[in-house]
Order: sequence, then C-alpha cells, then structure tokens
Amino acid sequence: MVIGKGGDALCAAQDGKGRLPYRRPASSQSQSGYLPWTFSRWARCFLLVKEHLPPEQRERWRQGLMTAFNEIHLLSQGQDSPHHVHLAVALFIAGRALDQPAWQSSARQAMARLVDRQSPDGCWLGSWGPALNHNNSLLEALGLYYAVAQDPSVLAALERGARFRLAVTWPDGTTVSAIDDRQPYQQIKNIGNVGFSWTAPGRLFLQRQLRSLVEAKQSVDADYAAAMLIFGGKGVVGDQDSALTDSVFRSQDGLICIQHQAPWRVCLSAYTAPPAKQRWLLDRHNMLDIYHDALGLIAGGGNGKDQPLWSSFVFTPLNDDEDKADDAPAKTPLGIPTAAKIIDSPTGPLLQLNYGKTQCRIAATPQTDENLLLSFAVNNMPQPVQGEAHIPFLRRRGPLQLANGSIIRLGDDAINISGKDAGGFFVWGGLQVSFPTAATLHWPVFKQATSGTARASAKLAHARLVMSVPIDRQNPAVTLSLRQVPKNIPGLISHPAKSLSLFSPSATPAKYIKELDAIFLSANNPGESMTLTVPNKKTGRYELYVEFVMNPNYGIAHVTGEGMQAEKSFDCYAPEYDSSGLVPCGELL
Repeated sequence: MVIGKGGDALCAAQDGKGRLPYRRPASSQSQSGYLPWTFSRWARCFLLVKEHLPPEQRERWRQGLMTAFNEIHLLSQGQDSPHHVHLAVALFIAGRALDQPAWQSSARQAMARLVDRQSPDGCWLGSWGPALNHNNSLLEALGLYYAVAQDPSVLAALERGARFRLAVTWPDGTTVSAIDDRQPYQQIKNIGNVGFSWTAPGRLFLQRQLRSLVEAKQSVDADYAAAMLIFGGKGVVGDQDSALTDSVFRSQDGLICIQHQAPWRVCLSAYTAPPAKQRWLLDRHNMLDIYHDALGLIAGGGNGKDQPLWSSFVFTPLNDDEDKADDAPAKTPLGIPTAAKIIDSPTGPLLQLNYGKTQCRIAATPQTDENLLLSFAVNNMPQPVQGEAHIPFLRRRGPLQLANGSIIRLGDDAINISGKDAGGFFVWGGLQVSFPTAATLHWPVFKQATSGTARASAKLAHARLVMSVPIDRQNPAVTLSLRQVPKNIPGLISHPAKSLSLFSPSATPAKYIKELDAIFLSANNPGESMTLTVPNKKTGRYELYVEFVMNPNYGIAHVTGEGMQAEKSFDCYAPEYDSSGLVPCGELL
C-alpha cells in the first residue's frame, strides 16, 4: 500500500524524540524538528486510513505519532505563534486519531486563544500591524480544526477573517499591500484555503479567486484539492462584496481606509512603527496603494526596507536641532512617519502624517471625469527642512513616452529623467501622469537599496519607477493628475497576430502563446521567417505598426511588407519579458 509505505518512511526517519529531518532554504545543513506542515498531514492521514492499515504497520505509525506528539504537547504549551497554532491543530487531529483527550483539550485552548487575539475587523495584528500571509495561514489552521472538531466557537472568527480578506483584495484578485508589514505587492492571486470554505463570505472569496483558474481550465495542486475535498465545508455563497461596488472600508482601529469609486480604488494606511532590525519586517513608509480597474495596481505597492525612494515623504533637517531619533546622526533624513491618522474632509479621506515636528497630508481623490488627483502637502513645518514627496509606480509593459515625444525603454540601466523638458506628462502602458518641471523620475528602484551582486539578482518586475518632487516652505504642495489613456494610435486598425493567416517560407515552426497573446517564431538561424497576411483593405497608403514581445533570448527582427521601400529592423532584446509598444515600421502601398 503506497500510503502505508509513506508513513513507514516517516517512522524510519524519526529520531528518538520523534523529530523529522529538514533543511532550511538558506542552509544546506540538515536539522531535526517538528514541522507542523508535515506532522499535520501525517496526523490527518492516520485519522483517515488507520482502520485500513495492516495491524503491524498501523502499530508502527501509532508509535511514531505518539512519540512525536507527546513531545509536541509538552513544547507547545502556551505558545501562540503561527507555527505553534498549526502544531496545535495537528495535535488535536492526532489526539482524535489516537484517543488522547489531553492533547485535544490543549489544542482547544490554543484555538480559543487564537480567536480571542483576532481583531474586530477579522485580522491578527502583530507588533507592526497586519501580515496578510500570516492571517491566511491562521484561517487555514482554524478551518482544519473546525473540520475535525466541529467547534462552533470558531465560526464567527472564520467569518470575520473571510470578510477582512475580501476587503483587502483588489477586484483582479491581488492583495492590498500598503497595510502589510512583511510582503510588498505580488501579482500572485491567493486562492484561499479550507478556512474560507466554512462560511458564506469565505465561499464568496473562494469563488472569486478560483474563477480565473476555472475559466482557463487550469487545475489546483493535489494537496490543495485533497484538503478542500476532505476537510472543506460547503453551503451558500455570500452576497456580492463591496470591493466591486462604490463604497468605503474603514477598519475599526481607524488605520485602514479603502475607497472604491470605480474605476479608481485607493488604500490609505496609517500604521506606523520604528525601523525594525529583523530583515523580514519592512519599514512602514509607503503609505498608499492606487488601483485602476483596467490598469491594475498603479502606484504604491507596499513597503520596502532602507529605501528612501519608496517613502511617501522624506525630510532632511537643514540644521541640527530638528526633532529626530535620539541615536540618529545630525541632519539624518526622516522617511518613516512617527505618527499617522486618517481624517475626513469635504473631498474625501486624507492621510495625515507626522515626521518629527513636520506634518503633512496625502489625498487621492477620484474625479467625475474618471481622472484621479493625487496631492501631497506640508501643512505644518515649524523648523526648516528639505523635503521630497515620492510616488512609486509599478512596472508596466512597453516603453515610457514623454509628452515631448521621447520614447524611453526601461531596462537594467539606471535612469533619472528630469521633468524640466519632459513636456508636462508621461505615458506608460495606458497610464498618463502629469510630470511637474521640478520632479524627477528614477528607474529602477527596488524595495531595498542594492548594489553589486544583490542588484544583479533583482528582478525588474519588482522595480518601481519613482517620481520625486521637492517639497518645502516655498513649495509646500504638489498635485498630480492620473488617468487612463488609449494604448492605440487614433485611426489604428488593429489585427491580433493570432487572427491572421500565417505561412513560414523557411518552414520554421510557429505557435501562439496565450500568456503573451503573441505568435512565436521558433527561429534558430538568420533568414528564418514567417509571413502574416492582413485582410484586404481599401486602396491607399497605410502606416504599418508592429508590437514585438521582448526577451533576453530574442534577437533582431526584420520587417518587410508589400510596397515598403526598406525593411525595418528592431532589436527584441530586453532583460526580462516586456512589450515593445507599437513600433512604426514604414509605409505600405
């Protein structure tokens, strides 16, 4: 029996205290311990199959589990970290499978403490505010516990947790990142877990997050499927959530405000904390997210570490008596707010931030013309400081276009672009942003200042294009206008490559790649080609534009067409996947 042999392998690997060996990702050395993910699955498996195991094999499993969970029971008393919460769930399941009431009682107490620590909003707050991945993990633990214990005292916590997760999830399924103290923005969509399956709001979250997988006919991994089938709940799905409608979510602690006014959605975060020495705790300095329904997350993208350009404001004292941390050297830049709160105004919510004695505000206000006004202002500066407001824009596909007609491809090279001659705005991947003459654009800016090998390993997908704008007593405020603009040229007749007939004179294989919405020519030698035929158009002159996919492994493409006087060449190299934007290739007759 395959399952039985799996448990036997675990028994054989245990040491005298029932621990199992494992390796940390950053270390090549083996350690031994009680990883909850392993022991939880082993206990669940024994609960399901123990009556079907041969007697000798069942006894080996029993002894291995008894040895380990006796130790886990002793070590986990009063421990409430996410690691120990999952061990407590495993302890309860093992206690049920091995008829150990004391283990079950200890685990019930741990679950009661977990419920008590949940905030009224439905999240668990550490010393630094929400850590959303930890919240998901704790909901999973509660859901597994409820599946076996059927303890009604945890259902309300599961529902609150699901409602909170709905509130901090953007319409495209990605997660609000401004409030998270450990994880910057990721394009990965969290698909939930067993904990969401036991309540109507949780099932709404699962339905939303899994819909794109279903539509793409993609599958979940076997472990997720098994957990949901065996330990998941079922029932009605909750009503439509507020993230898809015009509304405002306010956390009960007053430190989160998420405003939905389609097509714009804005999160303001008032969580503050001093810089942490732990590398996984980020600086609370990038205080807002800006999302657009058609463009996705535009600006913000969560917190960084020791990276001033990710700070919403940075103020540098012009003399040594400015208010600062006791151990800070003279004239130290202050980019982490010392206090923050969200306040109401006639135009909408504002974020008020204190940097020592300097007080300032941020407002992001959707307009009736579907523009968004983003304002940074100093409203109290009792001592002279030199300040900057920073707006980190997430990486978008295609080149950066300035109002003066310049086209700039953003790659590995560091670029600083002055607003002085830019013409008043820039356009990037369908987003237009006003560009003040005093401002500067910086690229690429990562969550942590890096150099050398660390910089070389950083991915451009995680970089930001940061606009810095000077702000001081003489220029105390700046307002930017953001809006969506068409990506196509007026009068353009667009033909997706997949819709055109294709022929390769060199008999080179070509295929459609859905993820890139592009035709890929598997060329290995110069001269290999493909011919795309455009449907007949009215006789006349046409300007041909082509959009190329760019990649580190791609070469130079040559474009010719009927009536073109000369071929157009375009270098398709880029450090990471990108789009060329529309490249003019010449006139067709």
